Amino acid sequence: LSLHDALPILNENKSFAFVETSDGGFISGCSWGVLIKRDSEGNREWVIDSDFGINSMSNTTDGNIITGGAQNLNIGLRKIDEEGNTIWTQVYQIDNDYSICNSIIQTQNEGFALTGYIDYEDRQVADIIVMKTDENGDSLWTSTYDGYGLWDIGKSITEDSDGNIMVAGEITQNRDIIGFLWYIDEEGSTIWIEEADHSLGHS
Repeated sequence: LSLHDALPILNENKSFAFVETSDGGFISGCSWGVLIKRDSEGNREWVIDSDFGINSMSNTTDGNIITGGAQNLNIGLRKIDEEGNTIWTQVYQIDNDYSICNSIIQTQNEGFALTGYIDYEDRQVADIIVMKTDENGDSLWTSTYDGYGLWDIGKSITEDSDGNIMVAGEITQNRDIIGFLWYIDEEGSTIWIEEADHSLGHS
């Protein structure tokens, strides 16, 4: 068994995200594409290995699960049921650049909002990306933010009661990693942007 072949096995228990299921169990996922279902006592019930890397998961209002991550080096969303069966998959190729979803939520209008980053031509120069989709995963709009021209990452996303979106992440200036908040309206326009005070140090 080569190291390449062994990596998915070694990382089966290294979960990047998980959700609770209606039977009190849990489904976890990782960036190697492995889904694991466990009962409420932690006993493994099933394992599914796929080509869809998972960084984030969220329960949906219809009793299913939305997963966000990447497939073939592009941001991807996959909706699954509680047995791990795929309902649909959407992959968003943005130019020829590498991109990934780090956080996914369902929005009030039954669509989805995600954040992550886009790495331009694998030059290690990334911008924060935010995307909103409809209930089928079709993109409604995409916004990007370039901080200081270096490595910028969206890490978490949420929605307020007015349908506006808040993104938390980090931007890089010289060698400093700066905490970052980006408040966006439901149409993708910036309301305000806030950076952490440099005197606070790394965030």
